[in-house]
Amino acid sequence: MKFKKDHKKQKVVNKIHKVVAVGDSHARGCASEVKQKLNSEYEVVGFSNPGSSMKGIKESVKLKMAQLTKKDIIVPWRGSNDVAKNNTMVGMKHIVDLALHPSNTNVIILSAPYRHDLIKDSCVNREVEVFNWKL
Repeated sequence: MKFKKDHKKQKVVNKIHKVVAVGDSHARGCASEVKQKLNSEYEVVGFSNPGSSMKGIKESVKLKMAQLTKKDIIVPWRGSNDVAKNNTMVGMKHIVDLALHPSNTNVIILSAPYRHDLIKDSCVNREVEVFNWKL
């Protein structure tokens, strides 16, 4: 009795682009959602640090940017922590610094999300709206 070996060629796809999502608790699980929307040419990784400010996110992003190329994308995915702590101008300063930071990769800046655990007209959500408008 002979056994036949199945020699199917498996197609190996090289990852051409890398997407790195870095953020606070709002970034948790977002990398897997983005990965489902992109084709196999993209490698998607995510790092989250709940409760971090834009300054902390910026510092971790700068370290990762050195490892990326012009084909890659980094997404600083932050929440409304700076806005809720009345640090909107500090958060904006770090976003602008990151966007203007000389790098060899692409940066996608996202607006701050509304706090759905607060009422729509809360002072934090109004400040998020102003922050996003300035952004």
